Amino acid sequence: EEVDFSSEEKNPNVGMLLRSKKDGVIKEIINKNKMEDEDIEEIFFDYGIGERVQEFRVGPHRIGHVIVTSATVKAAREKMEEVLNKIEIIVE
Repeated sequence: EEVDFSSEEKNPNVGMLLRSKKDGVIKEIINKNKMEDEDIEEIFFDYGIGERVQEFRVGPHRIGHVIVTSATVKAAREKMEEVLNKIEIIVE
């Protein structure tokens, strides 16, 4: 079977896992991002307040993920930093 993945469309994007630096329980999730921002494709939390999380060691230990797009990879990386700086997950 012949497959063609060629495309003229470019969509630079960056994804990042949300991780905990320690084992504990999520006490608070603060997300100050405006979801109307067209460069934010998705912010997803796998766990909520009161749930136990582990220090990140492997993929399933993630708390969630963020995906952003932009005109260039550099701009997408910068946007990711901006988005991550507006997310705080308090684990105790």
